[in-house]
Amino acid sequence: MGSDPRDILSWRENLGALQARLGELFVRAEPRRQAGLYLEGLLSAAKRKNGWQLAEQIGDARPWRTQRVLSHVLWDQEAARDLCRAYVLEHVGADDG
Repeated sequence: MGSDPRDILSWRENLGALQARLGELFVRAEPRRQAGLYLEGLLSAAKRKNGWQLAEQIGDARPWRTQRVLSHVLWDQEAARDLCRAYVLEHVGADDG
């Protein structure tokens, strides 16, 4: 993907759609928001993707919020896997790439 503003806007819209899908797996707003930020951090240009670097990348002072989502918040990991799989199947091989 180049730096064409339309490409960036399209990427942002697609990320928002994926975050909305995954957000349905969380009952509370805070874990939903944090999971979305975590996804953004993973897809960012940050060279290292450990807890501290991801926290910094997404604007958190410490990694505990994301660590809590990954280790303590109840969410259906199998449903997340299925959502991601469905998303990939919809987009891989699509006309736009």
